[in-house]
Amino acid sequence: MVDRNIWIEPMGVDMDRFSQERRSVEMRERLLRDARGHRDSVLLLYAGRLAPEKNLSLLFELVARLAADAQRDFRLLIAGDGIERARWEAFCEKRAAGRVAFLGHIKNPVELANLFANADIFVHPNPREPFGIAPLEAMASGLPVLFAAGSGVAAKMADCSAVKVLPGDDLVAWSRAIAALAASPTTRLRDRRRAVP
Repeated sequence: MVDRNIWIEPMGVDMDRFSQERRSVEMRERLLRDARGHRDSVLLLYAGRLAPEKNLSLLFELVARLAADAQRDFRLLIAGDGIERARWEAFCEKRAAGRVAFLGHIKNPVELANLFANADIFVHPNPREPFGIAPLEAMASGLPVLFAAGSGVAAKMADCSAVKVLPGDDLVAWSRAIAALAASPTTRLRDRRRAVP
């Protein structure tokens, strides 16, 4: 275990800031440009550190797999930074070129809230996450959330219909869950509404 001396305060979600009311055509278009997508692209979002303990291999292998989907165009937005960023940028250049936007650490809380509200699906691959503020912010923003089984948040939120708990190493299960959410904009919208606590 690495002591990083990183603390997030306050522990909780600002429900006035993180809300699906922040959805906007302008912000959505900006995110699509950042991700080099188009109007029908499905925007996946990961927010967190790029560190070894986050199970990022699942996340990036997932994007490489989804890149081969001829039915849908999937893009991944990464809000965060860390010691493994260069490694995963190089991976994405080879296996998912043009499909991942590394946005870096977003310090402005309003900009972060806008990002959450205008993505489509939040992906949280870490099965050892003890709590996790970002997934709760995603839920407050109305996003359906995919969690790795075993994480603290997944254990607490497993009864929420907008939360899908998946094995932390089953790439096929994650791909199918994302494809199912992406297949129907109506389903995605319904799941967004159910995600709000």
